[in-house]
Amino acid sequence: MKQEKACIICGGMHQPHPKIRGLMQCQNCGFICANMDLSKEEMNALYSEKYFKGEEYLDYVSDEAIHLKNFSRKVKEIQRVVGDSSKMTMLEIGCAYGFFLKAADSAFQTAEGLDIARDAVNYAVAHGANARVEDYTETPSNPESYDIICMWDVIEHLKEPQRFIQKAFLELKPGGWLCISTGDIGSVNAKLRGRNWRQIHPPTHLSYFSADTMSRLLKKEGFLVQKVTYPWNGISLKNVVYTIYHLRMHRTKLCDRIINSDLLSHEIPLNLHDYMLIYASKGK
Repeated sequence: MKQEKACIICGGMHQPHPKIRGLMQCQNCGFICANMDLSKEEMNALYSEKYFKGEEYLDYVSDEAIHLKNFSRKVKEIQRVVGDSSKMTMLEIGCAYGFFLKAADSAFQTAEGLDIARDAVNYAVAHGANARVEDYTETPSNPESYDIICMWDVIEHLKEPQRFIQKAFLELKPGGWLCISTGDIGSVNAKLRGRNWRQIHPPTHLSYFSADTMSRLLKKEGFLVQKVTYPWNGISLKNVVYTIYHLRMHRTKLCDRIINSDLLSHEIPLNLHDYMLIYASKGK
């Protein structure tokens, strides 16, 4: 269990969440986090190859085509927001297997990534990505090095997300952009689902933002929030079934029978309006 400490957004104190056991909520601004304090070694151990094949996903790599389409839409949206990106330098924090780097390769002057998941980064490098194994907050800063920094479905995994935001601010050039995607715990669907909301699963998810608390943190660290969107994503139907029947309901045999059906070899569009993209700029 974590020790009681001040909220990273407003300095208020966290108390046990009134409805969701295992989570804490700031009594002032409403920011929600998991009631645990993991060591660096425990954090690193969470993101082995098993995380991407069996523990969190059915098989992340086998859905590469779906991931590439989702990331290609993100690249196009970035270009709509920031303009011509062909001369821009981009860093992805939490690059995993390098699929966003692959989708973004021709859109930026340079595209590089980092992640603590060694197996995933090794795969990315072996397939041509400019990626490295690195804990972002533990290496020296390179002030004003990047035009764009992306964090796709990463910030919810962090126990100290403010440190990542602070360093990103230092490393962005004046006028640069920080692009973040994460679940919105303030959304209607999250409130209706409560403790059964699909995004609530510590210890891998530790920080739970709403559009308001995410915007407040970014503003506190010097960013200007320019746009918040709720996009749809393509998802693997097999992975949906695996998540529900294997990971949630623990009905392994039934899950195995279902996912072997040819009927599930498709992707479906999903938008429950509880997944947000935030575009924030660093003032010039």
